[in-house]
Amino acid sequence: MDPKKENPGGGVGGGPTPPRPDCVKCFDALWFCYSPYYQLQNYYRYGEFDNCFGKWGDLVDCLWLKTRRAAEAEEILAAREKARPHIWTYRTVDEASDHWLRMYGHLVSYAEDGGSLVRVMKPHSAVPWPATFPGLAAATTAAVPRPPPFTGAGAAPPLTPPKSGGS
Repeated sequence: MDPKKENPGGGVGGGPTPPRPDCVKCFDALWFCYSPYYQLQNYYRYGEFDNCFGKWGDLVDCLWLKTRRAAEAEEILAAREKARPHIWTYRTVDEASDHWLRMYGHLVSYAEDGGSLVRVMKPHSAVPWPATFPGLAAATTAAVPRPPPFTGAGAAPPLTPPKSGGS
């Protein structure tokens, strides 16, 4: 008889075995970390190469957990999962307001009394909104000075500037 068929759960007492860390994934991540593709991508995104210390730590941690008894490793993994922060950070209204003002307060204009919010202002720019460019109107209405024509070999015949009606 095959012992695996008698006890399909595989664990003690017929229960499922606890998930063990897969160190092959950690090794693959470490191997990929040293690849030129990953290093250049990291340099492009963050301006520095990755030293892969975090991947080394994950691999060593995985191998360390593999040497522990199953019950001990399960307790350690459960404690880590419990200590990990939730993906969403729940805030009270006051905490959310403070956080929003820290992030986007530079875009807000306050009332004269300093109390209530009035309106959201322009993005961080010194150019007034809507943007006006001082030379644009003058360039469209007046004749734009042109550089002297190229007179070298193979040059096209010079263009005559358009005649203005006032002269």
